[in-house]
Amino acid sequence: MARDDTAITKALDEVFHQATMRHVMNELRRPEDFERANSIVKAAAEQRQTLEQDFQATFDQRFEAERQRLLETSTHLDLNHPAPSGMPRNTGYGIDQTARRNVVLAHEVDLQRADAQANRALHAVMDQARAREARQGDAARDFTQATDRRQTPDRRRPSRDQ
Repeated sequence: MARDDTAITKALDEVFHQATMRHVMNELRRPEDFERANSIVKAAAEQRQTLEQDFQATFDQRFEAERQRLLETSTHLDLNHPAPSGMPRNTGYGIDQTARRNVVLAHEVDLQRADAQANRALHAVMDQARAREARQGDAARDFTQATDRRQTPDRRRPSRDQ
């Protein structure tokens, strides 16, 4: 069941990534903006690949460190009630599972942090492009308003130019 959830989550992440990229590309108008967006996407992909490679290369060390941390913290537990009879106190298998899960979750957090950083950079590019597009007609509107020579009551109605 957990494997299916992981596959669904990855598929949803990919769909949202594609939708975000379509939205970003629709917002951008200038070649410089496209270049910046593409460089951000490439850098994010490289960072993600580096994180994956580091995770694969150092998984055993991370796992062992987390396992040792869990073993140390589990020996310091002071429960006020006795364990039920027949129940093992510390099973190595349970600690191994928890350590493996913690290492994988920490890796996923790192990946999510990298993705969030890339999304913030893409949104900054989009915001700059929107601001530039919004300023584009300001000078013409200001000039038209400043050169309006109509009498005061007629100025309340917009001219045909505006």
